[in-house]
Amino acid sequence: MGDIVEANECVFDMFAGIGYFTLPMARAGARVTATEINPTAFRYLLENAVLNDVGDRVDAYMTDCRDLATEIDADRVVMGYYGSADADAAVADDDADDHGTRTDEAHEFLPTALEALVPGGVVHYHEATPTARLWDRPMERLEAAVTDAGRTFDVRNRRRVKSHSAGVEHVVLDVRIE
Repeated sequence: MGDIVEANECVFDMFAGIGYFTLPMARAGARVTATEINPTAFRYLLENAVLNDVGDRVDAYMTDCRDLATEIDADRVVMGYYGSADADAAVADDDADDHGTRTDEAHEFLPTALEALVPGGVVHYHEATPTARLWDRPMERLEAAVTDAGRTFDVRNRRRVKSHSAGVEHVVLDVRIE
């Protein structure tokens, strides 16, 4: 992620964790607003920002990202969280609403990402997707959220990150939003 940001770019890392994406982007010169709701991960995020000498480029908040989105004008939004579904629920599910055993799916945060993103900005949307719905489901969800927000999009890149579990892939779409 440090290779793709521009110096002084404003980045919103919605699920910062311990700084996996935040730190390389800040080291590359971006200003990163990082939110993390887990207190232990947040403590390590702060510590890692100091240890990596980027504390002055990282504004970290221990809060739900949805509580901060309206205050941000981000050039780039990183949605590195892809949900807490188990493999059986993901494989069995062919619907876009995913209620069943799933909670806090990544696509539920797309409106928040779009709210924080300036026109022409980029969203990095991660999702755990059943192999049978690879690319169709994340694209449908992205298109629905962008349309609901009255915006348009252009997919710049898509890639398989890794196998999440049997029959489920961790994928990411890099999308410019107008």
